[in-house]
Order: sequence, then structure tokens, then C-alpha cells
Amino acid sequence: MKADQFSLPYLQRPCPKGVVPEVWKAFAECADCSSSERAGKWLAYLEVHRKYYDKDGNRLPVQTEQLKIF
Repeated sequence: MKADQFSLPYLQRPCPKGVVPEVWKAFAECADCSSSERAGKWLAYLEVHRKYYDKDGNRLPVQTEQLKIF
């Protein structure tokens, strides 16, 4: 019988479709940590989240570096 994914800790759950894996990992670490660690982990999650999403929760355009060839 297959285990229900919702009974697993967040770190063991698959990343949901449409979510950046780095953001999911930061969220899962925060959700699975102890209450004494949660404030620090939440701030770390917000920092990662802001790299990929705007303040309204919309995904930012992918930023790529341009190589300059001389």
C-alpha cells in the first residue's frame, strides 16, 4: 500500500508542480523544524522566496546571465 504523501514530513514530500525546488526546500525545512528554530528558518525561506516571486506571489521572469564574447 502506497503511503499517503500528506502524512509525510514536508522534506520527504515531492515538490509541487509549479513551485521552484529551492523555495519548496526552504519552506519544508521551516515547516519541519522545531518551534525554537522556526523564526530563523522562516526568514531564510522568505529570502529564497523573494528571489523567485514578487510581493503578490507571482513568479518573477527567469533571469539569465549574458556572456560577452570579445
